[in-house]
Amino acid sequence: MLHAPPVVRLSIGFTAPRRTSEQLARAIRVLTVATRVEAGCLSCRLWTDLTDDCDVHYEERWRNEDAMRRRILSEGFTKLLEVLEASPTRPTIEFDFVSRHLGLEYIESIRRAGPELSSK
Repeated sequence: MLHAPPVVRLSIGFTAPRRTSEQLARAIRVLTVATRVEAGCLSCRLWTDLTDDCDVHYEERWRNEDAMRRRILSEGFTKLLEVLEASPTRPTIEFDFVSRHLGLEYIESIRRAGPELSSK
């Protein structure tokens, strides 16, 4: 089993009219450039679901909780919060503390155990 250090994932989402979501997404996209090079940042991405009312999704992954705490206290995070305040709907903000990562070996162990494992 692959055990990686704990990772903290920040997920943000909101819905806005198409024009507003495009403007807010542009502002967030500018901020991602600096975020990606911060110490401890594993990834930073933004995507949208384009409909009449667009869903905007933003995610950051940090090496550990200390890195996430530094991020929250940073000027860049303050700027992100300022952009989010312009959203016409209240954004959902979630922090996931991921302490275990599994890969192909997980599939192999389940398949090797067979159906008897799923009946428990």
